[in-house]
Amino acid sequence: HCPLDNASVLWFEDGVYRGETEKFGTKILKHGLGVFLGFDKSVYEGFWFKDRKHGKGYLVSANGEMFAGDFIFDKPQGSFNTGLVFWVFLPFSF
Repeated sequence: HCPLDNASVLWFEDGVYRGETEKFGTKILKHGLGVFLGFDKSVYEGFWFKDRKHGKGYLVSANGEMFAGDFIFDKPQGSFNTGLVFWVFLPFSF
């Protein structure tokens, strides 16, 4: 059983998101566990808080830099690297 079997899919100007959401006022925001695939070829898999990367996550930027660790309000808590990283995608498809 995948935790995102009933996940929402949201399209944005810069990419697509599949994951948990929450309604705040009139907006539906990325909130909880999810994956964002940027049209610039960046990928983030991890936790979100009100549309921001927050908590544990994995990011591969458009230029190939990788980060695995904690995010606080979109900011990685550490440095990126260009070495090998083991990437495990959540078992679902868009």
